[in-house]
Amino acid sequence: MSWSSVGGTQGIGAATALRFASLGASVTVIGRSETRGKDVVAKMKDVTPADSVQQRNNHRLPEHAFQRLDVTNLRDVTRFAAEVAETFGAKEGEHAGKGLHALILCAGGLNYGPRRETDEGVEKTFAMNVLSRFILTHRLVPALCEGGSHGRVINVLGAGNGGNVDLNDLELKRGFNFMKAASYHATINDLLTKELSSRYPNVTFHHLFPGITSTNGVSNNNFPSVISIPAQIVLPILAKMGLFVKTPQDVAELIVRMATAPEFEKSGLWGPNGAPVKCGMVEKDGDREKLWRYMVERARVGGD
Repeated sequence: MSWSSVGGTQGIGAATALRFASLGASVTVIGRSETRGKDVVAKMKDVTPADSVQQRNNHRLPEHAFQRLDVTNLRDVTRFAAEVAETFGAKEGEHAGKGLHALILCAGGLNYGPRRETDEGVEKTFAMNVLSRFILTHRLVPALCEGGSHGRVINVLGAGNGGNVDLNDLELKRGFNFMKAASYHATINDLLTKELSSRYPNVTFHHLFPGITSTNGVSNNNFPSVISIPAQIVLPILAKMGLFVKTPQDVAELIVRMATAPEFEKSGLWGPNGAPVKCGMVEKDGDREKLWRYMVERARVGGD
């Protein structure tokens, strides 16, 4: 089976890539750091069962690989999605009929400082947490359906942790702060998960809130040292003790279940330990359709 882990060079994404590799899957890790990416690939090769290597060769599945991608650059995201779709959605050639079995989306972040836009004019965390995920998911639906694979998308962010959003100001041009943005992004991904599942019933779409996890998230998001330094010390200790904090490996086990187990065959919104959660926004008629139109139009920033 073939899996792609976006944001797979550290934290939850890397732990998930390693767990899939240990089960014999063919894994592509996607991220910004080539050094960390190559390190994860080397570790995946170390944990891959010997018999699965032979099976992968017999079925002409690709080797574990790293591909560099900055998810805030939507042109690159669109190009990358087209390349993956061409490879795994091919009707003929080396990988014909293989399909992409799962897409794991972990690349995300917060902006503790003032609102910033990318060179393409998109609010940076919206590009990272929402729009890039939408582009990848939407464009890879054919590959996820290829070969009867009934692929699954696991979107790791903040299911059930949002509130109401202003559908006329999704990128928070007014009143931006990192907590409000995080709430908006959680709700938008909740709504898009529902809409994707209604439009594409042959693919399973999951949005997961993993809970507090001991990763480099705080230090990676420019939080003040008064916050980031204690977090880097305390969170790993709490995770090791099993007190309120999970390790990336704990979350990886849940993601593997969500990508493979029959009980997660139906699309949904999920909290820590795989418990179902509800969207934080009470929908009105037409809300999801309005959001969908915005996303499709905004995705054109990355090209056709």
